[in-house]
Amino acid sequence: MLERVQTALAAMARDHTPVTVAALARTARVSRTFLYQNQQARALIEQATRTSRSHPRVSSSGSRAQPAWRERALNAEDALAQAHREIRTQRTHIAELLGKVPPTSNTISPKAQFSESSPRTPA
Repeated sequence: MLERVQTALAAMARDHTPVTVAALARTARVSRTFLYQNQQARALIEQATRTSRSHPRVSSSGSRAQPAWRERALNAEDALAQAHREIRTQRTHIAELLGKVPPTSNTISPKAQFSESSPRTPA
């Protein structure tokens, strides 16, 4: 169990994830009671939290860098926004080809933009 705790702490440090007993228990697949009652586990947690506080990750701008999960979330949001822009562009292009006026809304509606009676071209 202590090996799993050490592995989980190493992963949390690598990913710059805050070390909490609940998060560590989930990651290491141990109980929180074990983490509180086992002296070696408590020492590992204290050492990890001391190390993370004494060596904060610093970006080139001098401010504290964002955790890895936050950066991935922001990248995913950017990718989603780009996909939405591409869909709007494609809808506008299709509307021009069909001689229809494109929708003015910037949101993507789950409903069809064209009526079922619209002429369809073979795919």
